[in-house]
Amino acid sequence: MDRREFLKTAGLGAAAAGLAACAPKALVEESGAKADKGLEGTMPQHYPGVGLLGYGCMRWPMVDGTDGKKHIAQEEVNRLVDFALEHGVNYFDTSPVYLEGDSERATAEALNRHPRESWLLATKLSNFSDASYDNSVKMYRKSLEIFKTDHVDYYLLHSLSGGEDFARRFGDTGIMDFLLKEKAAGHIRHLGFSFHGAKDGFDEMMALHDSGKYRWDFVQIQMNYVDWTHAGGRNTDAEYLYGELDRRRIPVVIMEPLRGGRLADMPAGTAVRYRPEVEESAEVVLEVLHIGHTGRRYLLAYNDAIPAVRQADHCIACGRCIGACPQHIAIPRELHRIDQYIESLKRETLG
Repeated sequence: MDRREFLKTAGLGAAAAGLAACAPKALVEESGAKADKGLEGTMPQHYPGVGLLGYGCMRWPMVDGTDGKKHIAQEEVNRLVDFALEHGVNYFDTSPVYLEGDSERATAEALNRHPRESWLLATKLSNFSDASYDNSVKMYRKSLEIFKTDHVDYYLLHSLSGGEDFARRFGDTGIMDFLLKEKAAGHIRHLGFSFHGAKDGFDEMMALHDSGKYRWDFVQIQMNYVDWTHAGGRNTDAEYLYGELDRRRIPVVIMEPLRGGRLADMPAGTAVRYRPEVEESAEVVLEVLHIGHTGRRYLLAYNDAIPAVRQADHCIACGRCIGACPQHIAIPRELHRIDQYIESLKRETLG
């Protein structure tokens, strides 16, 4: 597997582009920290000790099992993790709810074959269905147990949308006091949150930071060519999010740098190298996305990647997937749009 192929494979599953890939420049320069030799590899670093490109573990390769279900292809995961570590990718982002709860296990199995000091663990408190204190503590301790470690390098409050959401799941349950004690004891090295929501909700989270009650060590936001000024839906433009974090000098983790793979084929990895200083209009982005993508090629790739029984036209809009999605995407609506697009390509391409 060459570097370009790896970047494309990794990017399709990336939830993060590396801690502080877009960290406030002054913070990095003033830190004066030296990167650990064991973490250096060949990957550039914008934040000391952390590879520029991180590895999101929400979309590990899958295989058909004898029970008729899909299962994580562990040998392939091991191979990808080995290649990543060999080339300086050391930040691995997972969650207790990814891949029906199996991502942490598979990620841990691959990473624990390597020295603990050679990789950085980012996982989450994904207490969507049960935000009680006891369940949240249980989820946190389970992550430590799975990874056979006494600390999480980067621990995230998963997918917050604002102050009310924070209070319901963390602030009013007492779990924040627990997490802060764990951080003081060294079991959580950095405490932050990932965000999906409206501008007012993000302002509420920043107000908590400004008050001094909760000081965020880092924040994970969705940022790429499109979402910089055209986030759409319930998400806030990354231009605003990044600006607020930069103003407070809070390090930033980037998720969806390839927008779920939709920017993966941009020439020479342009999407991965995106910085907010680069201005691009939505029209230019769309034009770039279509370079080298004939309708026929797209249809072939679609049919090759997704079994016929799992394609968009088989969605019955039951809505069960919405509650399971950590980003609360209106999946049936999006699948309907995909189905319409595929049908239009068939008409245009196949006649």
